[in-house]
Amino acid sequence: MTPVTASPFPSTRMAEHRQQQIQVDIEVPSDGKVRLVLETIVGGKGFRTDPGETCLGWIDAQAQEVKLVAWGDSTRWIPYDDQHAIAQLDRTERLLERLDTKRRRKLASSQDVHPIDAFLEEKIHEAVRLDKQMQSQLDEAQQASARWLGDSILPLLASKCGRCHVENRQGGLGLEDIESMLAGGDSGQPAIVPGNPAQSLLIQRVLADSSEERMPPGDQGLKPEEIQSLETWISQGANWIREPLEEDQVRYSPKLDDAKFLRKLTYDLIGLPPTQKELEEYLADPGQDKRLRAIGMRMHRWGIGRTCWPRILR
Repeated sequence: MTPVTASPFPSTRMAEHRQQQIQVDIEVPSDGKVRLVLETIVGGKGFRTDPGETCLGWIDAQAQEVKLVAWGDSTRWIPYDDQHAIAQLDRTERLLERLDTKRRRKLASSQDVHPIDAFLEEKIHEAVRLDKQMQSQLDEAQQASARWLGDSILPLLASKCGRCHVENRQGGLGLEDIESMLAGGDSGQPAIVPGNPAQSLLIQRVLADSSEERMPPGDQGLKPEEIQSLETWISQGANWIREPLEEDQVRYSPKLDDAKFLRKLTYDLIGLPPTQKELEEYLADPGQDKRLRAIGMRMHRWGIGRTCWPRILR
């Protein structure tokens, strides 16, 4: 906050960046009872949801310190200085971790299928159902077009153009779906013009005489029959009707072994592989919950917020 709020006493814990301390005066009635209501708005445009150290305290003028209002045992006031606040934060974090782990284990033991696995299964079945519904509405010509797209055009685009325009989008151009082809890349020109191969940038680039303009790059361009397939596909309208979807095509990956799991975990979190020592210690750990502990320990060490990957990374 600007300006930074001045602390009432030298020992008082300072508010962190983008936080502030607000002081108000209240009158305490003769019975000594006061009802306090604290309201706060968390997050905002461009900011992640983070309440920071939201707390309520009172100034003990005699002791020259700020004390936090406690819950439950009202006689247990916590001085709001670095020493006591950090210790209390650590205790609270450990308590939350124990509660979180206890709740996860309780949920996992109470059902045969984990909720995330059940969610994925439901989505797979729904995708296959909708695809079958769409396929049932196609005529014979459309079904033949779908088979040709799957057997010839998609494998050709993936093998010859995939590295630059499917896995990546060099020049802003993607060839992974019909929408991306029609949108084109940085040039603003669509990659294909359905019904007109000669006006399609894709055909112009694969037929270019200059090695600097011809695609794919390198000495070996497309074979004449491959170019003919693309031209025929575009001249017939560049239909993008996919072949029927089978459940085994959309199954999630099988469970990783321990070594691959730890490697994926550290790469996803910090972009580096685990050290040899980390790997050996992890492989030697006999605990059934070691994957959950490995995630929690590394997220805590590297200051990464909690997420629900323990089952997603599996």
